[in-house]
Amino acid sequence: MRQVVDAQIIDWDKLAEFADTIKASQFRRNYATEVGTLLNRTMTLLSANQDWQGIIRLRTLFDFLGRGEPLGLGNTLGELNRRAIAAAHQMGNHVAAGQFLHEEGQALHRHGNHPEAIKAFEQSTSEYKLIGESFHARESYYMTALCHRAMGNRSLARKIVRQVLNETRDDAWRANPLIVLSWLAQDDGDLKQAEDTMRQAIATLEASKGMDDVLVGQSLADLGELVGFQGRRTEAHEIFERALAIFARDLETHQRQTARTLLKQAEVYLRTNEFDKAMALLRQAYLTIAEAQYNDLMWRILLAMAQIDLKRRELAEFARHLQLALEHRHAIGLSDWSLVKQYLDRQKMGTGLPR
Repeated sequence: MRQVVDAQIIDWDKLAEFADTIKASQFRRNYATEVGTLLNRTMTLLSANQDWQGIIRLRTLFDFLGRGEPLGLGNTLGELNRRAIAAAHQMGNHVAAGQFLHEEGQALHRHGNHPEAIKAFEQSTSEYKLIGESFHARESYYMTALCHRAMGNRSLARKIVRQVLNETRDDAWRANPLIVLSWLAQDDGDLKQAEDTMRQAIATLEASKGMDDVLVGQSLADLGELVGFQGRRTEAHEIFERALAIFARDLETHQRQTARTLLKQAEVYLRTNEFDKAMALLRQAYLTIAEAQYNDLMWRILLAMAQIDLKRRELAEFARHLQLALEHRHAIGLSDWSLVKQYLDRQKMGTGLPR
């Protein structure tokens, strides 16, 4: 590490090599301390020198870390992103400011801090509008709908999504708001409407990106869940298998999507009390992302395991899996009370486990 950052000198070539090594490893846990120390030391030096371009360069170099939830790096990555936003403002770089604010909003949303996420997305929208980036401005504005949905403001979320749809009639990107409309219909318990809207989104994606695009796979996972929840289990599992086949073409890159799909498939088995099949899929999902440590997905997998344990009356395993699920939630700032509320709401509507 001393060879990368020593006193007042940063060896950017070696720093890039180190970043490539971490990225290739899918961020193994044993790198956490070294990466955290390196990032803190480097951004402190850059800030002291008011090297705004250097801060943006460092943020961009380690951008891939923000796509997961590496253990022990949440605070460091958050601080780096905030310094990068400030640096972009110092330089008058509206593109970088818009991007970093958008990604700040995504992290806050993922961590359950939806009011602050909305502020970040609105600021991102403003940055992009200043330079006429209408598409990215619309994309950030659309993300506020997901935050309002998460807070239970489904009427406002639906209004925002429909506004975005009206502005993207001939744009393949309209599949994104269609997917959210499907989720909103599922939240309302209207599974048939949710399925119809999701199929429309998938058709839009297939027409623009092809049958085997990763976004098609993600939407197929959602469709499989909706079909399974309506009792058409054979059809649902065929849809899940198609989604998994898309991700299997590059499993290392698509670990998260694979685990998410396996979780949804397991939930369908859970509904018919096929616990062995459900648990096998959940264990596969757990192992798929065990090294990457996506806390926001891991807690859901562990919670599903706990539910199976409870139904089997395996109380020791139930307590273990529940405790692990709560630890992953706490790692990203999610409260126990919000979990209870989500669980009760979704059980009442019959729309699956909390997420």
